[in-house]
Amino acid sequence: MLRLPNEEPDPSESKVVIALNRRTTTEPASEISPEVMERFWESCLNRLQPTALDWLKAGGTMWDHLKLELAPEWTAELLGLEKVDADIERASQAALFGALATRVSPVDLDTVLYALGIFIHTHPFFADAVRKGVWHLPYGEDTVYTVTKRRMR
Repeated sequence: MLRLPNEEPDPSESKVVIALNRRTTTEPASEISPEVMERFWESCLNRLQPTALDWLKAGGTMWDHLKLELAPEWTAELLGLEKVDADIERASQAALFGALATRVSPVDLDTVLYALGIFIHTHPFFADAVRKGVWHLPYGEDTVYTVTKRRMR
């Protein structure tokens, strides 16, 4: 009952997005231009396949069927929330469990949790539930991004 794998090459494979200080970087401007990042992101998004509605509903259905119960405080801590209601608890656990149960290859639940948390902290609907805090650009207004090959250790 696994989703079909995406056979297209993954443009993010062995690549990382890094922040650079525009004032001190020695990278050529063409490698840190918004166009480079836009092309990279567009290639990543173009690889994504639309998900059938059945699969999007799978996590919630499976979660409800299992009747697992977790302390709301646990989910609040994982997602950096001040409070968690039953709907946020169910939706977040359904997302995590659904990603795990329908995976087509090894799944990194930390990455799934991170994406879920970013969604919640970015969407204004959840503004009353999120813990306050701000992430600052590492080099302030001089921060630029580029994509580079991941260095293997």
